[in-house]
Formats: sequence, structure tokens, C-alpha cells
Amino acid sequence: MMQGQLPDIYCEGANIGVNDFGVAVTPVRFNPMTQKPEGLLTLRLSITAAKLVAFQLRQSIKATEREMGLTSQVNQAQLRANNIPQEDWEGFWK
Repeated sequence: MMQGQLPDIYCEGANIGVNDFGVAVTPVRFNPMTQKPEGLLTLRLSITAAKLVAFQLRQSIKATEREMGLTSQVNQAQLRANNIPQEDWEGFWK
């Protein structure tokens, strides 16, 4: 990596771990041969920093969808696979 350049990583999901010390986010990509997720890196944050990032992501996504006049849909199968109840999902995005 050249100085000043950051890696550009595409992921299809993430594993998230939270404990007393903070949050670990491991973006994953699915291996087409095994259909299993492969971790790409581990990002560690304090719980406070993770909450701020989560808020900033939500605000940025909502603003972009509003400006573009679109809504990115997540289907029921995706919610079930991530153990997210529909009512929690809808409440989060209000």
C-alpha cells in the first residue's frame, strides 16, 4: 500500500462482537466455493465510537435515500438471516 492510500474493501456482511472493552466488527465476503463467510479484517472501536458510527451511518443513508428519491429494500429472508424482527427494523429506519 502506498503512503496515503487506504485499502478499498467490499464486503457482503459483517460479524459483530461486543463486550465490556468495546466492539469488534469483521466485514465478511462469501467464498463462492464454500459459501462460507471469510473475514477481511477486524475493526475495533470503543462502544461510544461504535454508537456514533452507527448513528452517522443511519443519518447518511437516510439523507442519501431522501436526496435520490429511493429506498433500499431489505427482504424478510435477509432480516430473518440476521435475527432482526420486522418491527425493530421499521422502527430503526423511521
